[in-house]
Amino acid sequence: MADLPDILAALEDGPDHGSRWLALSSWLWERGREDEAAAVRIFWPSLWEVVAGGTSLRQALRTVARNAPRLGRKARAIEAWANEEREVAEAGESGSRLCGVGVRSGPGGRANERSETASKRCSQSGGQVRAGHA
Repeated sequence: MADLPDILAALEDGPDHGSRWLALSSWLWERGREDEAAAVRIFWPSLWEVVAGGTSLRQALRTVARNAPRLGRKARAIEAWANEEREVAEAGESGSRLCGVGVRSGPGGRANERSETASKRCSQSGGQVRAGHA
């Protein structure tokens, strides 16, 4: 793994490269800075825009560090939601899927209308939900 100065130099040279932001995220993760790592991994396109708009890279990263607990929670919620949506999409591609246990939640842990509808269809269909009907 590269050292932090190398990663930052690469980001300053090309902040539009997602792989460089992901290298920074990995570096942060390996040092126990999970909230910052999650924030950088998920929000790097926004960070890139901030840097492209004239904010220094170091200032943008200081802001991430200062707000790491809140940003980390949000980033993990977005990742969980995206993973859930990907699983539903992959199950839909196979033609059908077994209904999940419980009501699915959106970001923030709140049940959403779509998940409640899917749960009703699940119970009405005897445990099977056809693709496109969840």
